[in-house]
Amino acid sequence: MVMVDCRRQLLTDWPYHHGDSSHQLRPPELLLFSTLEVYLRWFTWKKEPKAQLNPILNASHLIDGAGRCVCIHAAHVSQAASYIHALTTCNDPTVAVIATNLHAHIFGPIHHHQQQEAPATEHYQQFVDTTDMRLNVVVFKAPFPSNLPEFFVHIILTMGHFNTKQDIYGQPNMTAALRAANLIGNDDPDETDVKNITCAYVTDQLLWYPFGSQAFSKHLSDALQTLQSILLEPQLHSPLPSTTEKDIADAIRDDLIISCDILL
Repeated sequence: MVMVDCRRQLLTDWPYHHGDSSHQLRPPELLLFSTLEVYLRWFTWKKEPKAQLNPILNASHLIDGAGRCVCIHAAHVSQAASYIHALTTCNDPTVAVIATNLHAHIFGPIHHHQQQEAPATEHYQQFVDTTDMRLNVVVFKAPFPSNLPEFFVHIILTMGHFNTKQDIYGQPNMTAALRAANLIGNDDPDETDVKNITCAYVTDQLLWYPFGSQAFSKHLSDALQTLQSILLEPQLHSPLPSTTEKDIADAIRDDLIISCDILL
């Protein structure tokens, strides 16, 4: 469904939809890269007519759901390889096996090759984008924390871990969505969860926005208050955003049914 909507350009949540769609459509080999910021920073993608799939992992191009060839940004090969290597000892045996195969056949060899500073081999060129050697920086549009729905979407998409937005927006409420995005634990949320998310938002994003001290303080205060409303006020019921054509159609149909019942 995500692939269909992406090709028909029907995904919503602008300004996140372009990068977020690419993240949702990432190749199955790259599902372990579950955060939007990391995927956008470490990987590039483009149409490549000669790209081919192959059952042998190190002989196949990384092709996403939009049919594009995905490569590792040359400046971030070391970071990506270290990330995958760390997952080889993950407590989840499935994740550990996948990470071990990826490191053995793709990330380990290209990292080793880069360290040797040898001429690029065919294998290296297959998986690494060398068109720009500069470090990549991902900058998200500054949200308005006082706007609860907007800030919630921003936090989920820029800080959460997920495969597709349907994994998150299919949840019954915002607290469950934050839990599905691995931003809070399985226990009932408390003030510690509010502080942890606020701290991560401040250190990873708010500090880097071009704000003066007054605007910074206002955003921090609003972020804290909004997160407290979402996590500590169980009576708060705010609908989760619609992200696909089907979700939007269902939401419109439900609104029409409610409107008709009121008129009758």
